[in-house]
Amino acid sequence: MAEGRAVRVGVIGTGGMGGRHARNLAASVAGAQVVAVIDSDRERAERVAEECGHARIHTDPHALITDGAVDAVVVASPDHTHAELTLACIEERKPVLCEKPLATSAALAERVVQVEGRQAGSWQRLVQVSFMREYDPSHRAVFDLIRRGEIGRPLLFRGTHINLA
Repeated sequence: MAEGRAVRVGVIGTGGMGGRHARNLAASVAGAQVVAVIDSDRERAERVAEECGHARIHTDPHALITDGAVDAVVVASPDHTHAELTLACIEERKPVLCEKPLATSAALAERVVQVEGRQAGSWQRLVQVSFMREYDPSHRAVFDLIRRGEIGRPLLFRGTHINLA
């Protein structure tokens, strides 16, 4: 990627979380540009593409992944496709944010980790599983309290949230 150029992102799956990721990237992430989307619901893909600045609409997720205009990929398609599409991103050496779960079995998740680790003969970090609680300010505050020992030894933590959309 050229210095100073936006990271061009393709989003696979524009419903629920995929739509949120696309909109957030387009409206709130400096240095990111949504350039391609795909969804099994063509009308939804068209709406999200329009909201994200007229992103290109693909009809095949592998074509989106191999698209030279796409620098990085968000995988927010049905769970059973996550590992396959993430592996395809690794093969193309494109960073990927994969919605949870990474895979539908521990063995398949381990395969993704091993393939990522063997890429180019060295451990390259290309895969991030989307687990936003690690970055949620409220959850970080609880973690910090626990780490500092300010609330004693926890026995159980249960967190809840409500999606506003």
